[in-house]
Amino acid sequence: MASLPGLPHWDLRVEAPTTRMLASDQGGFFLYWSGVYLTANTNQGNLLGSWVGRDGRGLLAQTSWWRTARSHWDFGYRQNRIGPNFLPGGGTQDDAFVRGSIRLGPAWGLDVSTQYERYFIPVLGGVHHDVAASLEMTYQPHWRPFHN
Repeated sequence: MASLPGLPHWDLRVEAPTTRMLASDQGGFFLYWSGVYLTANTNQGNLLGSWVGRDGRGLLAQTSWWRTARSHWDFGYRQNRIGPNFLPGGGTQDDAFVRGSIRLGPAWGLDVSTQYERYFIPVLGGVHHDVAASLEMTYQPHWRPFHN
């Protein structure tokens, strides 16, 4: 939704992809093919596919608050479930993130990001957690070398 009713500066995106067959779980033995993309899961070298991977189901919910066209905050949650017939014991991956892009003036910008991830894949030894954060400051001068 490009704009939430009653909240003009907010948008919403929800995605629920699956690569697991609904009738029966084929695990890693299901063969995908396409009559259009003859180079397997690529199109002229560009990877086609989904972030859920093979035999997976996912959920992504993301909302953004737009202060201006160049300044916004993004908040999101994503979950990925791996089928137990594909990977012994299956698995889950959850992550939540906050990202911000703030314009400090016509030439300066600040981008911040943080993400928390939890994944449980029994064949990898249990529950794991990690946190990532980044801070980026940019300067884009208004340079016109051929202007009189």
